[in-house]
Amino acid sequence: MDFKEFTERAVSEIGKMMEDGQAELHSIKRNNGITHTGLLPVRREEWVSPVVALEGYYEKLCQGMDFSQVIGEIWLKCIENRKGPEIDISVFTNWVQAKEYVAVKLVNYGANAGMLENIPHKRFLDLAEVYYHAMPTDGQDLATILINNQHMELWGIDMEELAGYAYVNTRQQFPAELRSMEEMLKGFPGLEKPDMGVGIPVYVATNRLCQYGACFMLFPETFQGIAEKYKADLYILPSSVHEIIFLPAFKDKAGELEEIVKEVNKSQALPEERLSDTVYRYCRRSGKVETA
Repeated sequence: MDFKEFTERAVSEIGKMMEDGQAELHSIKRNNGITHTGLLPVRREEWVSPVVALEGYYEKLCQGMDFSQVIGEIWLKCIENRKGPEIDISVFTNWVQAKEYVAVKLVNYGANAGMLENIPHKRFLDLAEVYYHAMPTDGQDLATILINNQHMELWGIDMEELAGYAYVNTRQQFPAELRSMEEMLKGFPGLEKPDMGVGIPVYVATNRLCQYGACFMLFPETFQGIAEKYKADLYILPSSVHEIIFLPAFKDKAGELEEIVKEVNKSQALPEERLSDTVYRYCRRSGKVETA
């Protein structure tokens, strides 16, 4: 059974199991142009319904799991999603409420050129700052919506207003958390610290949710304290869209560090979470982030 046949049969079987709606195939567009195929359970009187990505379930089928078992797992996931946190959609549709929950993140400019045509954004070096709505739920997880041009029309706002609230909210609701690399790796015993040189301190910047933390390159004050401590500029390595690694620029290591970034992106980072192969530099004198 090829993937196309699998998705069609999965939609048919899940649709038969639904008493209050139907199942549909839905493209899930991710960062960097990555697209997954999802199953969308469409139920009457529901504004929001999570999509179930089907690639992982097809892999289980290919590994020998019976088709009926795979369908059972998809159905259980649909039920689990339905029991998830309640979402008040009016918090998004009304700008007076929505403005309190918009935030900013960074994506690769070139890899997302097509998406950016319909997305309010600002160019930042070889990256683009884009904006999302972190919809509050009754649980711990965030339900995020990437803001597009249609949302801007719905709200009746301009770019300046959107970005202004996004910067404030990001700083206040998702402030930077700086940790040493050694401290960060304590929770991941299988990972090793990258070889940045003997005796060179290495730090990681993200936020409490470890989500979209690379945006702190937009807020240079994040790096000021560490730069002053070591009386040096800082190299910034884009580990992923979720966190960045930085270290004092004691020596000219930009080319060497770029090779490390490329290797990590190639071997460890998920395609949809890659940010860039570029090494950046925080300039202690100017207080700005630039390309190294």
